[in-house]
Amino acid sequence: MAQLKAETKCSICLDDLVDPVTIQCGHNFCRACIWQSWANLKDKFPCPVCRFECEKYYYWSNKQLGSMVQIVSKLHSSHSKRQRPGKTNLCEKHNQELTLFCEKDLEVLCPQCLWLPNHSGHRLSPLREAAMRHRARLHNYAKVLRRKAVDTQKLIRMQRRVPLELREKAEALRQKLACEVELLSQFLACKQQAALEQLAEEEQQIRRKLSDNISAFASYGASLKSLLARVVEHSTLSKVELLSQIKHFYQGSDCEINQPIFSIDLQREAYSFPPQYSALQKIKKKFHMDIIIDPETAYPNLFISADLKCVGFAKKKASHLHVSRSSTANFVVLGYPNFYTGRYFWQVKVGDVPQWAVGVCRASLSSKNQWSGQGCWCVQLQDGGYNAPGAEPAVIQLDVRDRTLGVFLDYELGEVLFYDMPEGAHICTFSTSFNEPLLPYFYIGPNSRPLRIVRE
Repeated sequence: MAQLKAETKCSICLDDLVDPVTIQCGHNFCRACIWQSWANLKDKFPCPVCRFECEKYYYWSNKQLGSMVQIVSKLHSSHSKRQRPGKTNLCEKHNQELTLFCEKDLEVLCPQCLWLPNHSGHRLSPLREAAMRHRARLHNYAKVLRRKAVDTQKLIRMQRRVPLELREKAEALRQKLACEVELLSQFLACKQQAALEQLAEEEQQIRRKLSDNISAFASYGASLKSLLARVVEHSTLSKVELLSQIKHFYQGSDCEINQPIFSIDLQREAYSFPPQYSALQKIKKKFHMDIIIDPETAYPNLFISADLKCVGFAKKKASHLHVSRSSTANFVVLGYPNFYTGRYFWQVKVGDVPQWAVGVCRASLSSKNQWSGQGCWCVQLQDGGYNAPGAEPAVIQLDVRDRTLGVFLDYELGEVLFYDMPEGAHICTFSTSFNEPLLPYFYIGPNSRPLRIVRE
C-alpha cells in the first residue's frame, strides 16, 4: 500500500497528484506544479525528473490517473483504519504515540521521550507542523536542484563548443612545432656533416699510423729472420770457432722492437646542442635584452630619437644634430650595453632601401675607428640583396622588403644568429670565438630608412 501510495505523488510538490497532466517524456505532475516549474524558462523546458527537453505547455490531462489517485487515497484511508491503533506510530522505547519532532536531532518522539537527557533543551515541534515545514524545505531544495540542473545543461552546451577551439589551438601548435622542428633539422644536418667530416679525417690519420706501424713490424720480422739464420750458422761451428765468435754474435743480436701495438679506437666527440636551435619563442622570453643606441658613438649626420631606439640619416647637417667626439668615414652608431658573456636576443626593424647593416662588433673598434668588415658580424642590404659576409650561408635568398630581424648572440658558443621575425625563420649564422667585449652595431646609408629597435 505504501508503494502504491508513493506512485501517486507529484515529483515537484511531493503531495498527491492534483489535476494530473502527462508531458512528452511520459512523467506525470500536478498541472499547477509543472506550469510553475516552466514559468521563468524561455528556450528549453526540461522534465523535472529526467531532464528531457519538452515543448512549452505541451502536456495533456490524465483523467484516468486522477481517478486512480482518488481510489488509492480511499484505499489508503480504509487500510489505515483497519490497522491496529498506533502500530506504526508508537515509540519503540515507551510504546506511546509519536506526537513530537526534535528539530536538533531530527527524530520523532513521544511525550515520554521528553524526559530523556538526550533531548533536554532541544526545540520540539508537533508532527504536523514539522512535516509542513520540512515539506516546504524539500520543495525549495527541489527548486535549487532544478536550477542547478539547468545550469549544468548550459555548461554541457558550452563544453560542446570546446572541440572547435581545441582544434584551432592544436593546429596553431602544430605549425609552431613544424617551424621548430625545421630549425632543429637544419642544426642537426650541419652537426652531422661536421661530425662525418671529422670522422673521415680521423680515419685517414689512423690508417696512416697503422700503415707505419705495420711497416715497423715488418722490418722487425726481417731482423728476426736474419738473426735466426746467424744462430743456425753459429750452431754448426766447432767449439773453438763458436766460442771465439760468440762475443760478436751477442753484440749484434740486440733486435728488440720499439714500436708499440697501435690502437684503432675512434674518439667520439660529444656535441652540445645550443638552445637557439630548439625554440625561438623560448629564446625571446629567456634572453631578451633591452638595448639602446649610444649617441656618443654616432656619425655627425646621424640623428638619434629621444627614446634612443631609432637611428636615421640626415642629409644636411643641422645645429640640433649630435656631433660625436670622433668623426669617422662611415655612418655607424653603436648600441649599449656591452656584452662580456652570456646569451642575448633583440630585434631591429629595417627597411627595403639600401644601404644598412645590423649585427654586433668588437667594442675596441669604437676607439680605433675601424668600421669596415673586420671585427663585425652583421647582415646587410646592398646591391639589391641581403648578404652576410663570413656567415653560413653568405648569400641570403630573401625577397627585399621591410622586415624585422632577430639577433641572437651566444658569447660562450661564439655564434651570432639572425632570424626573420615574427615567423622565426633562420637566416644565417656566424661561427667564431670571442675574447673581448661586443656591442650592438648599426650602419645606415644616406638614402636608407631609419633603423628602429623593437620594444617587447
